[in-house]
Amino acid sequence: MKPLSFRVRIALLSVVISGLVLAAFGVWALLLAERTELKRIDDDLRGFAAGHVGFRRPPHYWQRVGESLQFVFGSGHDDALILLVKGPNGEELYRSRGWPETLPISRIPSPDELPRGPEGEPPPPIDPMRWRLGPPPVGGPPEPDAPLIDGNVGRIDEKMPVDAGNEDVMTPRGPRRRGGGRGMGPGRPPGPPAGIQRRPEQFFTESDGRMQWRIAVFGDPDATLALGLNLGPHLGHIHRTRIAFLVAYIAALLVVGAGGWLISDRALRPVKILARTAEQITAQDLSQRMDVRKEDAEFFRLASVLNAMLDRLEKSYQQAVRFSADASHELKTPLTILQGELEQALQGSPPGSPQQQLFSQLLGEVQRLKAITRKLLLLSLADAGRLTLHLEPVSLSDAVDSLCDDCQILAPGLTVERDIMPDLWVNADADLLTQVLQNISSNAIKYNKEGGWIRVRLDGDASTVRLDIANAGKGIVPEDRDKVFDRFYRGEKSRDRSVDGVGLGLSLAREIVRAHKGTLVLSPDTTDECTVFTMTLPAVQNPRRVSTQGTT
Repeated sequence: MKPLSFRVRIALLSVVISGLVLAAFGVWALLLAERTELKRIDDDLRGFAAGHVGFRRPPHYWQRVGESLQFVFGSGHDDALILLVKGPNGEELYRSRGWPETLPISRIPSPDELPRGPEGEPPPPIDPMRWRLGPPPVGGPPEPDAPLIDGNVGRIDEKMPVDAGNEDVMTPRGPRRRGGGRGMGPGRPPGPPAGIQRRPEQFFTESDGRMQWRIAVFGDPDATLALGLNLGPHLGHIHRTRIAFLVAYIAALLVVGAGGWLISDRALRPVKILARTAEQITAQDLSQRMDVRKEDAEFFRLASVLNAMLDRLEKSYQQAVRFSADASHELKTPLTILQGELEQALQGSPPGSPQQQLFSQLLGEVQRLKAITRKLLLLSLADAGRLTLHLEPVSLSDAVDSLCDDCQILAPGLTVERDIMPDLWVNADADLLTQVLQNISSNAIKYNKEGGWIRVRLDGDASTVRLDIANAGKGIVPEDRDKVFDRFYRGEKSRDRSVDGVGLGLSLAREIVRAHKGTLVLSPDTTDECTVFTMTLPAVQNPRRVSTQGTT
């Protein structure tokens, strides 16, 4: 499986971390919003019940409360706020018309079943919501035993006499019937209501199988008041809030992922510059240096270190190339003189004498040493990019055909098969191209098996020519195939001194072909039973044909 790129991993990591943080914050915010909404509902229910609990009420009072609720919410909204009242013995005093049949009332306790507060505990404080139904107090909240107006504790105007024993209330504009006024509730029976001990309130959420209800239970020793608020609209609001958060959450993750992608791309830009520069650094061009801006402090230091390393590497490499070239050049003259002296000595020695054999062996070693120095000199020139080419059109078809004839003469025990496309030309240095062909064919002969074969195939088109030279033999083991072009490298089988060579032929051949803008590789067709080298060169037209076309 292909590993994920660094940019993708950075983007995914940003999305994961941001997603976890946003999810945790979102869950916390949604839970807080739900709790706040429930608290607000509980406060509303508490405010509504505060004016009806804690005072002695006649039996028909709850009927009038239910009718006022129906008046407020409308006849078609009986299920908006429901009401259930139980008497002192658990009997049902009133149940609003919208109370669902499937909503259990077993959890609604009777007054005797309500928990009692601690002894001596004062009644719960009057909720400020109660003042929504009456005029604001003067001088702060009234005392718990303050007079009531239609079940609400409120301020009584001193100019507004109250006739406790009659049904009417005297106002500055004249007598007014108690109750039935706008915003004044259903009214109360004559006489001031008596305050009694209120019981601790209870809140819970119950389902009737179709919708959720928020139930609030209030009570005193005379009655239990259960108020239920339909949570459908509130749950719908919470559901819409969740959907909105989910959409915003996904959008935020997309933005974070895109931001992580862009940030990683910006952060990796110096690395791309380093990689692009490093790809341009070759043995022929060690002058390339990393160019990173100083504002990228971390990468600037890395580039400085690499540039310093390249300076040392280039200096050492140039010294090695210069030493190889100088040594090869300086050895040419002494070896030439030594070869001449040995040839004269060989001619002056008696035929068949030990001196003649000695001089003959020494002359062979000198010639071999001259070949090595010539190859080293060519390699050093190629490394320095100073290999001089005398380019001219060369008939590669004729050169390869002559190569096959030479192989047949040098190795009469081998079968040479040729498949040569005629009239293929290249623009090359004839001497160096011959050096390449001789090096490859020499290997095909030296590392062949007894009675083996050599197959030469040349073909091409208008732009490229391709030469394949294959030979029978043990082939090259897979672990050595990447090293066949290394200098002075000889495979295990070629370490035998019976096989002539120092491991420079293929390396020199490849450098010469590269200088001609071609390639020389070990073909993938190489097996354990044969070795195949493939050379490609740019093709040119037959100069004779071009001349003829120009004449006509």
